Amino acid sequence: PLLVHPLVECVDDVVARVVRTPTEHAAAMSFTPGRWHARWIWAAPTGDVTPGLDGQRHCVALRRDLELAGVPDAAPTRVCADSRYALWVNGIEVARGPVRINPRRRKYDVIDIASALRPGRNTIAAVCVHYGAATAWWQPAPILTTAVSRGAFLFESQIGDELVISDDAWEAIRLTGWVALPATEGFNGRGGEAIDARSLPAGWLDAGRDGPAWPAAIAYDAHSIGDPGRPEPPTFPHGPYGASPLPQLAAREVELTAVGSDWTAGEVVAGTLLIEASGPAGEQIVVRTSEFERGSEPGGDMGGQIGFAITLDGTQRAIESSDSYGLREARIDAPDSVTVHRVVVRERMYPVEPGAEFACSDPLLERIWAVGRR
Repeated sequence: PLLVHPLVECVDDVVARVVRTPTEHAAAMSFTPGRWHARWIWAAPTGDVTPGLDGQRHCVALRRDLELAGVPDAAPTRVCADSRYALWVNGIEVARGPVRINPRRRKYDVIDIASALRPGRNTIAAVCVHYGAATAWWQPAPILTTAVSRGAFLFESQIGDELVISDDAWEAIRLTGWVALPATEGFNGRGGEAIDARSLPAGWLDAGRDGPAWPAAIAYDAHSIGDPGRPEPPTFPHGPYGASPLPQLAAREVELTAVGSDWTAGEVVAGTLLIEASGPAGEQIVVRTSEFERGSEPGGDMGGQIGFAITLDGTQRAIESSDSYGLREARIDAPDSVTVHRVVVRERMYPVEPGAEFACSDPLLERIWAVGRR
């Protein structure tokens, strides 16, 4: 990664010049290099095991309410997490990230959230995952550095005259049952994720929600052991933080068609999986993904890759995975008491600029090229 990353970064700069909008560029220019005002935050640990030190995946939900007399024309925002985050403003998804990075050259995402704000009460919320151990898309920071390496979220937004930052004014809970699934057999060896809807009630994103408040988030010191520096980032060993040159991408929803217990996209797609289902609380849905159509392998085997498992909370809800999956079909195993209403893959792909062409005497090769270019 240390050798490849500079090359990737150069390519990203070229892409950014093509697809970053004027609004995104203005937001990026709103933040000067150097010290942040925000703090890295997370949910307080529960039980005897400190999350992140056991090498296991865990997830947290964070949110903060704020009152606005009016909506500004722009609200430049920068956000980051170790390992991944999804961010909503008033129930509208505004960002996901960060992309795979070298932890010694950390990047933050830059967005403008003004279009999602409204006069009155607003809720900014995030679900964050910390993988615990290295994956193909996440590289952990060196151990024994700071508490940030055990999972952390960072947010800073200029909303009118107010600078809204991540600190202990946020609420945060650890999401019970949002864990990793065992790796599958075969050459892939990839594990999946489990999501328990009971630990994150429907309506938690709503500004007008009811229910008790969550515990306060904990704010980490950014410095490492023996370092008496300021608690705000940049944080060792991340190095100086810089804005990611990549923009946020709008999701293209690919609706899968039901064929018995299988759901097919008709082509290979890649993105987060969204399952809308209803059933008794505690019942579980297991989703297995495959690049093959049913029957294209001996015995109609789907390939056995487990995407993720969902434990229902007794209501009809749409649950979206944190991780991305590549698939042509999904097989859903669920008890008779559960109804699966729809299955969607939400693709977030970078725009492809026209100009490149490929032609040959083999139609199959031409089709492979077209699929790869997409």
